[in-house]
Amino acid sequence: MSFTSRLPSPKNTKTNKSTYRIRQQLINKFKANVLSQDFDEKSRILDSQVSEHIKFNDFVPLRQKNFNLEIPLPTEDEINDTYNRTKLKLEELLSNLNTVNASMPKNSLKANRNSYDVEYKSKNLGSDASESRNIRIIEHASDPLQPNMIKQKKNQLLQTDESDIPILHKTGESDRLLLSKEEKAAWNIPSAISNWKNPNGFAIDLDKRLVSDKKNDPQGIKSLEISSKFEDISNALEEADKKARETLKMKAMAKKLKLEKEEMEREEKLKQLAVKVHEERRQYHRIRNTDLSYRHREDNRRIKKDRYERKVKNSEQGVLHSFRTLSETDGRDISQKVTLGATKATETPEVQYDSRLYSQGAKSNARIHEDQTYQSPLFAQQNIDSIYRPNLIKFNNELSEGGWKDTKIGRPIEFTDADSEKESPN
Repeated sequence: MSFTSRLPSPKNTKTNKSTYRIRQQLINKFKANVLSQDFDEKSRILDSQVSEHIKFNDFVPLRQKNFNLEIPLPTEDEINDTYNRTKLKLEELLSNLNTVNASMPKNSLKANRNSYDVEYKSKNLGSDASESRNIRIIEHASDPLQPNMIKQKKNQLLQTDESDIPILHKTGESDRLLLSKEEKAAWNIPSAISNWKNPNGFAIDLDKRLVSDKKNDPQGIKSLEISSKFEDISNALEEADKKARETLKMKAMAKKLKLEKEEMEREEKLKQLAVKVHEERRQYHRIRNTDLSYRHREDNRRIKKDRYERKVKNSEQGVLHSFRTLSETDGRDISQKVTLGATKATETPEVQYDSRLYSQGAKSNARIHEDQTYQSPLFAQQNIDSIYRPNLIKFNNELSEGGWKDTKIGRPIEFTDADSEKESPN
């Protein structure tokens, strides 16, 4: 006994009719016994004996009992047999499909369905006898997704031969009618001129308009009548135009006032910011003026900064530029010349005689004594006095103008009379 013994039979499988009939009879009999409760005592005893020998392990699958159980695999012959049967079945299914096959149109069900037979009679040139045979017409296989290769052209209608319309008139010269001007004017058809539409914008002459109006109204009754609604519509249009102009003018004025207001607000904000910044700067300067030590520090810092910038500028420009500036300036401190190495004593060209034989030779101002071994000193510092030549004219002019009184550093000593010092209150 197993779990599958109580399950119903599968629906999609073909079962033997005899076995199915026997199985159904047994099931019906069991249902009748259960409903009537007419059980045999012997069957009850048999069921109890069978149930005593049944255990739970009997319902456990073999794979769960023994995990190392080896299941016998199919042999090579069985695999080949199954493969061949599957292949034959698939080929049978594919052959039954309605596929497009140009080489074998007879296998197409659609082509065979639309085919028809035609009797064809052929004549031989040598004899009058004719041969007849039946021909089957089958639709040519084609790809349904291929676009149509036939171009559609419009059918042009052929011109039909129409007979000329006869003109009925008198042929005799004497019988010819002469039309008068009145008759010609009556037969004249003026061009259709509309008083309301002119899409092309042509300029139409007044005489043509008058002719058209007279033709439409020969008695002149309609042309004299002027409806009062023309005046109403002109007044309405004029009033609407006036209102529209007033509305546009009011909108423009409102927009202008709004822009002026925004501009005034912007200017007011800028003024407030300017006043605020001015007050902050004034307060900042007030604090700086009160703190004298801060002012002194700022002055010293500015002087040092200027000196450093000047030094960097001179170093970048090179030694030639420094020489040029030294030559242009008058009365400058000689220490810068010494730093640049521009302090050179007056040199004379080399001669073949001893310059000491002359009273005023080269380097006559040097210290000449018995212990001096060399003609020129080792250092050029001793010759600085011979380089410096102050500009006396410039110095006198500055003294006369009183330029030295304003400066505290480097001004000359001024002497006063003793009597003036006694008269002074200090």
